[in-house]
Amino acid sequence: MAFEIKDYLGMAGEVETEYEKYEKGDTKQFTISFSISPGTEPLLAIYDKNETLVSSVTASQSSDYDYYVLQTLPSTVGMYSYVWKVTVGGKDYISRGLFEVVETTADEAGLYSHPNDLRRLYKKLDQL
Repeated sequence: MAFEIKDYLGMAGEVETEYEKYEKGDTKQFTISFSISPGTEPLLAIYDKNETLVSSVTASQSSDYDYYVLQTLPSTVGMYSYVWKVTVGGKDYISRGLFEVVETTADEAGLYSHPNDLRRLYKKLDQL
């Protein structure tokens, strides 16, 4: 069963309802912080829209309470979810979020201009 943003509104744990967009294949740093030191190293899992596990990585510690994962993002465009899993003070915690992988192409509006567009613009400026 595919997930949708609305599916995350009723789930237990910390939930992000807004999401970021990243270019396919980019590297992103995922981070998580705690107010006390966790009993185990956090695990970051990434799932595609069909809830298939794409990646699972144990986080690296950057300070007593902060952890990170440098993750190469999927090369397939679409929605993804990430889930942090950790044990803190003998209790299991889960933090979830969403992100979208996009591909920006040169022909998208505002990113590409034909040389004739520039010539027309210069003609208009010359006439002023």
